Amino acid sequence: IYMIAGLLSVAIVCAILLQFYNSSNDKQLLQAATSYQKAIIANENSSISTADKTAKFETVVKDYPNTSYGIFASWTLAELYVVPTKLDTKSFNMNISNIPKAIKILQQSTEANPKDNLTNITKTRLAKLYLASNQTDKAIKALQSTTNLQDNAYPLMLLGQAYLQQKDKTKAIQTWQKAEQDQNSSPEFKKIIAQLINNVG
Repeated sequence: IYMIAGLLSVAIVCAILLQFYNSSNDKQLLQAATSYQKAIIANENSSISTADKTAKFETVVKDYPNTSYGIFASWTLAELYVVPTKLDTKSFNMNISNIPKAIKILQQSTEANPKDNLTNITKTRLAKLYLASNQTDKAIKALQSTTNLQDNAYPLMLLGQAYLQQKDKTKAIQTWQKAEQDQNSSPEFKKIIAQLINNVG
């Protein structure tokens, strides 16, 4: 009887702790969603400065790095960092001087969410920035670490561009040919891939 009572007590305590954990988790997600929504609304308001928009997304990334909202915020934040200005070099249509900041924010997101499927997208965005800053080896490493690389035309296209940066035309063409096999790719995107192949070939 005492053993059964003890087991029941343990079970009740575990149930209470689990409910408390879920409640805390739900509360955090709600706070993250609210903070992210505020950032999105600010981002769509043309009267708010880029600095203020950036600050709001930085708050989401800092306070809720392990949530989907933190991941989404890191994407927008990286984009805001590299938005070109009148004084920028227009190479890649990016603010080249801020690429290191954008890279850092996406690197932090991949480290905070190693098992989240959204991290595949983060790594693809990261690879694009690596390519823009001529960090080809890092771009290849980031793309090869994505779990859906062989089935996704866009990261394969970037991988082909990385190989081309390394002057390896054969690998670039082979990779782009794999990209053409993606059944989910649009006809327009396949034309872009075909053009890349033709330009190199």
